[in-house]
Amino acid sequence: MVEATTPTTEELTAETKQETTTDPAAAEKTPEQIAAEKELKKKQKEEAKAANKAAREAKKQERLRARQEAEAKKNEFVKDPNDPSAALFGELELNRSQCDPELRFTRKYVAVKDLAAEHAGQEVRIRGRLHNSRAKGKMCFLVVREAFATA
Repeated sequence: MVEATTPTTEELTAETKQETTTDPAAAEKTPEQIAAEKELKKKQKEEAKAANKAAREAKKQERLRARQEAEAKKNEFVKDPNDPSAALFGELELNRSQCDPELRFTRKYVAVKDLAAEHAGQEVRIRGRLHNSRAKGKMCFLVVREAFATA
């Protein structure tokens, strides 16, 4: 059998004295060394804090970018492939100044307020904005407005 022995208090105090006296340079530091160590620890702590802040900021920017991409994808307009008039709306090029300049100045437009029975059966050009449109059977009715006049 092996008996376990407990160290005496004298042995314990001798061991602690040895541990504390093994590094005599550490026990007797000059105030300059202590200040330098404190400054080094402080600098390391500030660097770690700055690194953590930069990491948090990077994560924040990544979350913001992901949220913006998701929002843009959600708001993205997708044309219905079954819509026969899909080519007639959406991102279209401007009509203005797209034709031949000679033709542009020779076209005659009739003001909406000047439309009358005398124009019945004739082909006329009007310039205005589409106020409303309605479909009835195979026909379509357009309400065109120019300033305060309606056709």
